[in-house]
Amino acid sequence: MIVVSAPGKLMLSGEWSILEKNVRCIVLAVQQRVFAAIQPEEKMNIHMKDFNLTSTGHYSDGTLSFDLDDDRLIFAKHAIESALKYLETRNIPIMAFHLETWGDISTVNNTETGQEMKVGFGSSAAAVVAIIGAIIQFHTNSNFTQQDKETIFKLSIISHYLGQGKLGSGFDVAASTFGGALIYRKFDPDWLQQNIMTKTLHNLVNEEWPLLQYIPISLPADLVMMVGFTGTSASTKKLVQEMKMYKEKDPDNYFTIISRIADVTEQLIEAIKSTNQISILKLLDQNRILLEELSFACSCRLEIEAHQVMSHTASKYGAVAKFSGAGGGDCSVGVCFNEADAAIIVKEWEKNGIMPIDIEFSSEGIKKVNK
Repeated sequence: MIVVSAPGKLMLSGEWSILEKNVRCIVLAVQQRVFAAIQPEEKMNIHMKDFNLTSTGHYSDGTLSFDLDDDRLIFAKHAIESALKYLETRNIPIMAFHLETWGDISTVNNTETGQEMKVGFGSSAAAVVAIIGAIIQFHTNSNFTQQDKETIFKLSIISHYLGQGKLGSGFDVAASTFGGALIYRKFDPDWLQQNIMTKTLHNLVNEEWPLLQYIPISLPADLVMMVGFTGTSASTKKLVQEMKMYKEKDPDNYFTIISRIADVTEQLIEAIKSTNQISILKLLDQNRILLEELSFACSCRLEIEAHQVMSHTASKYGAVAKFSGAGGGDCSVGVCFNEADAAIIVKEWEKNGIMPIDIEFSSEGIKKVNK
C-alpha cells in the first residue's frame, strides 16, 4: 500500500483580489492534512472515509464515471481522470486500484450541537493533490522531486478548476503541493481553458503557464499565529457567485477595493521580507478594514459577527485578526509577536464562543507517508 498526504492552507493576505489577473497573495500550508492510500485491486474502487462514500469507477477513453451518483465525488472524479489521462499521454499502462481518502483537516466537532463542520483549510484542494500524487506514485514510483511536484500541481490546478466549475485561483492547490509560505499569483484562466481543449495533459503540464507564480517566502521567526473557528461553515462557491454579481453591478467600486487589497498585500510582502513587525501588523489591519469594506459593499456577509469578535479582541492586545479565505464563516487568523498575548487572546476568544484551533505550519507539501 502507498500512502500520500498533502497539507491544508490558510490565507494570510490577498483574499478576493487573488481572483483577478496579475495579483498576488500570501498563503500558508498547515500541518493538518488529507491522506490518500492506494493499492492494487481487480476493479477501480474509491472509499472516501470522511463522507462514508464507496463507489466503483469505470475509466474509458479519458472519462471516469462512478456507480454512485453523488456530488461529493466531483473533485475525486476530476483528480483521478486527470491523473490517468496524463499517464496515458506518457504511454504508461493504467492499472486498477483501490483508493481510500481521509483527512484531519476537513471538519471540527461543534461541542454545543455535536455537528461536524468544515473549517475552511482547503480540504478539497488537498484531497485533489493527494489523490493525483498517490495515483502517479502508484504507476511510476515517483520520488516527488520538484519537477514531479510541478506536474502534480498543474494536474491538480486543472482538476480543482474543473471541479469548482471553472472558478477559483489555485492558491490552495499551491500550498497543498509545495508547502511552506508562498507568494502566489493566479494562472491566466482564459489561456488555461483554451489549452485544456487543444493540448495533451503531458504537453500542458510541461509548458510555462502565463502569469502563474509561486515563490517561497520566510515568515519572521517571532511571528505568532492564532486561528479561531467561527462555528459556521461557508460556501466558497456561493460567495464567489455573489461577488461576481456585485462586480457586474458596480465594477468601479469593486475594482477600487480590490486594487487596494492587492496594494496592501504587495506592501506586506516587503514588510515580511524586512521583518518589520510594526508594518506587518499595520498592513494586516489595513487588509482587514478593506475586507470589511468589501463585505459591506457587496452585501455578501463576508465578515460575520464571529470574525468581528476575534478582530476586536485581538486589537485590545496590539494584535490583528481577520477572516482567512473567502469569509462568510470558517476561520479567522490572528497575528502578533508575543506568545503570552496570543494565549490571552485565544482564551478570550473561547469565552466568546469562538473555537480555537491548534495549528502547526507545514514546511513540507505533498509527501509519501511511511507505513
